[in-house]
Amino acid sequence: MQWTDRNKQIKYLLIVAAVIIATVSLVFSHVLVKNLEEEARSKMSVWAEAMRSLNTADDNTDLNLVLKVINTNTTIPILVLDEEGKVLDSRKINKRY
Repeated sequence: MQWTDRNKQIKYLLIVAAVIIATVSLVFSHVLVKNLEEEARSKMSVWAEAMRSLNTADDNTDLNLVLKVINTNTTIPILVLDEEGKVLDSRKINKRY
């Protein structure tokens, strides 16, 4: 009987270990997703501010930093429209229309 009792204890221990591993994985994944979300928001905010600066610039404005931010974007999906809603430029967007 001791052998089967020991087997049950090992099974329960493995179940508890699996639950702990699953819980830790879920918590870690949640934290990772939140960090990625914050990073994406920050990048989008910087890009939007660069576009705003580009749109309000006059002839004397130094646009080196603004253009560098806009041109080095490789992760933010962009869709640039004119006043009539026609697509002027797009990046990182699948064209399925």
